[in-house]
Amino acid sequence: CLPCPTPSINVGKEALPILQNYWSSTTYAGNTSSASWGVSMYGGYVLSVSKSNDGYVWPVRSGP
Repeated sequence: CLPCPTPSINVGKEALPILQNYWSSTTYAGNTSSASWGVSMYGGYVLSVSKSNDGYVWPVRSGP
């Protein structure tokens, strides 16, 4: 989207492999023993993710 007021990713064909659910390091309070927070890069929403499922991580760092 141009212009985009927030960070975004290209959602063309080349981006399809990254449009997955990604893990967060934060435990999901509704199920502390077996779930963490995640984010859907396809739908743009947060969700709980089972810690027993395979998944992706999206490394981030703080600003300058």
